[in-house]
Amino acid sequence: MANTVQGAITLQAGVAVVPTGDPSWKTRRPTASINVEHAFTGSGGGAGAAEQAYSSQQTINNGSNFDIDMAGVLANDIGETVTLNALKALIVYNRSTTGAITLTSTGPATAHVAAVNGTVTIRPGGFFALVCSEATGYAVVGGTTDTLRVANSSGAAVTVDIIVVGNVP
Repeated sequence: MANTVQGAITLQAGVAVVPTGDPSWKTRRPTASINVEHAFTGSGGGAGAAEQAYSSQQTINNGSNFDIDMAGVLANDIGETVTLNALKALIVYNRSTTGAITLTSTGPATAHVAAVNGTVTIRPGGFFALVCSEATGYAVVGGTTDTLRVANSSGAAVTVDIIVVGNVP
């Protein structure tokens, strides 16, 4: 069995509407602001807990893809192979300034990612984030239905950052 995280896995994200330019904006306050920091602080399958983390930066050539197999192939950040039984967080960031990428699901383990017509498109400079702190997370079932595909058909190579956080059986 792979070692589990000791301490915390912390995810941070912030988005705010900041008015600039037009002087009429100076008298208005932003209507939306999100500043989130989520720490998975314990091991085990409980709420707010996560045991494994995977992070990678991949360059994907045009016409190619990168598959993230959540069960039995994924290696954690210290190189151990893990089989997730619950996905707690998935973040995919497209570093490209010109090319879009698509996320495609192969089954129930990743179906929540591509629930709308089978794919999610991440435009240049965009990201996709899915975080769940409840005890159950998103179930991962091994086999041919636990893979998320990051595909590039943009015409040029793209660089993608990927973070996966989850629990093991």
